[in-house]
Amino acid sequence: MNGNGTALNGDTTSPPKARTYDIAIIGAGIIGTALAHTLGTQGRSVLLLERDLSEPDRIVGELLQPGGVKMLAKLGLSGELPPP
Repeated sequence: MNGNGTALNGDTTSPPKARTYDIAIIGAGIIGTALAHTLGTQGRSVLLLERDLSEPDRIVGELLQPGGVKMLAKLGLSGELPPP
């Protein structure tokens, strides 16, 4: 939408209704996504925002230590891990 309520593609229909969330999480890294998942499974309405979905050009959490694997299992996310 631009400032006058018109969608950028030229659509002049009314803007969508505002939605409310129980919590907003800024950053879809390891902690943000795990927190969003956990809160969502508890029945909370979660908004997860990430400014950049491109793959980083550096190592950022690709190595999971045993403690990280245990925490993923505790959160019910161990099925998302690739086989060793």
